[in-house]
Amino acid sequence: MKKLNLGAGTSVIDGYEARDGAKGDCLFPLPDVDCSVDEIRASHVLEHFGHGEVVHVLRDWARVLKPGGKLKIAVPDLRKISELYVAGTNVNVQGYLMGGQTDALDFHKCLFDRDILTTYMDAAGFSNIENWTSEIQDCASLPISLNLSGIKEAAGIRQSREDPGVMLQQGLAALQAGQVEEALAYFEKLLAAYPEHVAAHNNRGIALARLRRYQEALASFDRALALNPELPELLRNKGSALAESGDRASALAVYRKAVQESPDFMDAWLGLGLLLQDLGRDDEALACLDRVLAREPTHILALKKRAYVLKSMQRYEAAGGAFQRLLSVEAASASVLNDFGAVLVHLRRNHEALAYLEEAIALEPDFAEALSNMGLVLCKLLRFEESLSYFERALRVKPDFVSALDNRAVALAKLGRFDEAIAGSEEALKIDPEFVNAHIGQGITRLRLGDFERGLRSYEWRWVDKVSGRPWKDFSQPLWMGRESLEGKTILIHAEQGLGDTLQFARYASMLGKMGARVWLAVPGVLTSTMKSLEGVEKILALGESVPATDFHCPLLSLPLALGTTLETIPARVPYLFVDAQRAKEARLRLARGSDQLVGICWRGNPSYRDDHERSIPFEAFRPLLSIGGVQFISLQKEVIEEELRATKGAPFVHPEVDFDGTCEVVAAMDLIISVDTCWAHFAGALGKPLWLLLSPVPHWVWLTGRDDSPWYPSARLFRQERSGDWASVMRAVCSALSDKVRPARRAKA
Repeated sequence: MKKLNLGAGTSVIDGYEARDGAKGDCLFPLPDVDCSVDEIRASHVLEHFGHGEVVHVLRDWARVLKPGGKLKIAVPDLRKISELYVAGTNVNVQGYLMGGQTDALDFHKCLFDRDILTTYMDAAGFSNIENWTSEIQDCASLPISLNLSGIKEAAGIRQSREDPGVMLQQGLAALQAGQVEEALAYFEKLLAAYPEHVAAHNNRGIALARLRRYQEALASFDRALALNPELPELLRNKGSALAESGDRASALAVYRKAVQESPDFMDAWLGLGLLLQDLGRDDEALACLDRVLAREPTHILALKKRAYVLKSMQRYEAAGGAFQRLLSVEAASASVLNDFGAVLVHLRRNHEALAYLEEAIALEPDFAEALSNMGLVLCKLLRFEESLSYFERALRVKPDFVSALDNRAVALAKLGRFDEAIAGSEEALKIDPEFVNAHIGQGITRLRLGDFERGLRSYEWRWVDKVSGRPWKDFSQPLWMGRESLEGKTILIHAEQGLGDTLQFARYASMLGKMGARVWLAVPGVLTSTMKSLEGVEKILALGESVPATDFHCPLLSLPLALGTTLETIPARVPYLFVDAQRAKEARLRLARGSDQLVGICWRGNPSYRDDHERSIPFEAFRPLLSIGGVQFISLQKEVIEEELRATKGAPFVHPEVDFDGTCEVVAAMDLIISVDTCWAHFAGALGKPLWLLLSPVPHWVWLTGRDDSPWYPSARLFRQERSGDWASVMRAVCSALSDKVRPARRAKA
């Protein structure tokens, strides 16, 4: 019995004649006499040939075999190598592809899977193709090998059939080049000759899906699955086609089946994650993407989608890290740089955002979204004039870009160009009448100008904001907006924004009480004690506390509209909040220094507030105030950092270190409050205490524009910046006013 051993270093195997298999050119054609060999064993030979040559090599081997002779083949298995590589096994994929050699003749030119190799063997005239186990411990027995054997058909080689490997590769090349119709023709031609070719059915389905012929695509995938139900790629591709066709429920079921049957197949986890992201199920999507990245830490698409899922979840700190990780393994694209910049804006890392957006614009100068975001960052940096040029550039590229129109309107308002700002918002609304930010922005600008009638109506669009949602979504009772009688009815009015807004608009409770309503007020827990002094309130609740049934509810900042408030009818009677007189007296005794006036100061607010960068003042800018004699300065800050404390050394400055209610007592004990726009300014105004309020040029709408008094708080005096960021001029005016205020007392003391 004559046997040939080809390749694998021509290891000595009993009963086999060895032929040099070190180089592919020595193996084809074989010099043996036709039909003289009983068995050929070819271990890791075929990978030296291109796909277009494989059938010809197999036919040459069939030529030297007797009819009924056996061919045993071992080749690198693409699927096994990929799985081992993904699993982190020390498998050198490039080495298998290139043979680890520098000689071009030794390159491994192709890898195989069972379908492709079976098709080649069938075309070369072999039947009864099945798995075989290598008899010796050489490379044919490694875990990366695909081992098949076949019997030469007595009828000989079917020369009439076209090479299936060539047709498959031609189809794949056309598909990769975007020539989908041409690729489909190759796959259908292949299937006409080989109706059970799994790879052809699979790739036909992919081509049909790209052509949006989804029903035909699904039929192809189903046929491939019927032929080989164990291939997870088929379920993955079917799930993708279902998702693209809009049948997301069925797609979800298919993807879940794929990951259940093949939990180590990361492409299925990735597809499932992308589908869950599209369904808005971000937590589940993130878990899928994290699973992929645990196995493949540099998977570009998984890294990218993970960054965007975290951004969608508003987990900006994590999203920033995800974008940095993505940029460490992928060349920066303008799109990714832009989105990373947007995340950095949310993190208030504006100078970093500026750098990334500049890079994005350098890559794509007409990238409208990046140009608009650049303008937005410049606004955050108070560079409003510069921002306008970027918004204009964005709009030249994309004239119907409503976000850019809206952002430009915000910048114009901050520059005091209010009519232009309103016109810009109206232009955006002509393009998209449902654009929430433009309605809100226009409303705020009108409110700043004192146009409460139109401004308050537009301001109600804040409840349509997709990000914040409706705060009354869990209320079963109807919203009250002034149409129904409140006589004998119970109404829950509830806080919706910051502590300062709650303190300011709680004044409306007494008006509801006078309309015959039983008023319940829900506020942040820290305000429940303070609000007990409010007239007309029957019950005070902490937000989040269980609320018994009431007849109506209304958010606090919707009450001015519900009650028809105009600039002239603002309920301005103060005080409407009170502090126990004895407690205030005790606080004054603790803090007083002789006959000096007590001045409470507050220079910064909650850093999480969106516009805190405009309202808070560096303590260094406050420092000149402390040099004015005849005054004891009392900190109203929750915390004073070490650097600020060092700056007060030797100055008449005290930080009481009391809780919120204690600070309320301190405010009540003061002769004057000097504050930026924080809750303590509102509380001082509600108590009727003298209040000097320090403001940016265009602050919160309640402070209106162009005036140094407030219709909301008769005891307030407003000090406004002349230009953004210029606190020095404000503090000079405050120092001068305070000196004038205390001078008579100092003379009397002298």
